[in-house]
Amino acid sequence: FFQNEEALQTVSYSQIPASQEAFDYTSLILPIYLLVAGILLCKLLFSIYKIKSLKGKKITYKSRTIKILEDNTPPFSFMNTIYISKDYFKEGSIENSIFLHEEIHVKQKHTADVLFTEILKILVWFNPFVYFYKKAIVTNHEFIADEEVIYANKNIKNYQELILQEILKQQNLSLIHPFNFNNTKKRFIMMTRKNSKFAKA
Repeated sequence: FFQNEEALQTVSYSQIPASQEAFDYTSLILPIYLLVAGILLCKLLFSIYKIKSLKGKKITYKSRTIKILEDNTPPFSFMNTIYISKDYFKEGSIENSIFLHEEIHVKQKHTADVLFTEILKILVWFNPFVYFYKKAIVTNHEFIADEEVIYANKNIKNYQELILQEILKQQNLSLIHPFNFNNTKKRFIMMTRKNSKFAKA
């Protein structure tokens, strides 16, 4: 009798399923982080490729490398090159304010700052501060370029009109400082606040 009872208990215990362990969601953190970082890296590389593959003729203008594009694209700069539509290159010259604005971006290596923020975004994409940081960097670049143009030309009104003429022209490229930067209102305010604390900062 005792042998049968012992055998029955053995059978009963063997039929009880082992409790399943709770799924460890923390194991998904690294794969998700790498997936998003990988997507952002691919996006960055594609953006660089898209800019570099723009078709046009390279020339040297006032000791700067200019790429004259066939498309009606607003002026912008990337690394050491200024990209400009053939419509802006008339009679062998470029409107001085446009050229000076983009030249400042090139001289001060603003593309390097933007690329740095993009790499930072890839590494810590989950940190919202990075996105505000990039926006602040680009805004500051525009303030610097505007200040140099106004200092050279001394005509704020004409420069503002030139910016407004470009405002409707769209430009589907990232990593660049488009001449028709969308934060126009702030730029116009800064142009008239020469002695503001923010301008000095």
